[in-house]
Amino acid sequence: TDTGFSPSGGEESWATFMPLGSEVETVRPAGRSPHQVSLQFQDAPDSVYAQLITAARDAKRLLAWMLVLPTGARITFPGYATSGYLPVLNKNELMVIEFTIGLTAMPKRLAA
Repeated sequence: TDTGFSPSGGEESWATFMPLGSEVETVRPAGRSPHQVSLQFQDAPDSVYAQLITAARDAKRLLAWMLVLPTGARITFPGYATSGYLPVLNKNELMVIEFTIGLTAMPKRLAA
């Protein structure tokens, strides 16, 4: 769909502390929030992609994913998948299923 690919996460977290004997607080990076990629697909339960999404969701284990861009470039990443059981319907739009992949490592982009 036109809003089909939506990455999120990766925001920096900060730890604030005050060493003993100091009057000044210190701030240090403390990691990043988890990355996720959300995709929307047309609701078509009998399609091959819907069956693959359902199988990935029900596997409940780490899987490798590859996204092929229109330019031919590929993005690969490991992650856990989840999707809704019911389609979302907005006025004047397709019924869609939201599919989210929780990444366990940073994606790798490969040239076409």
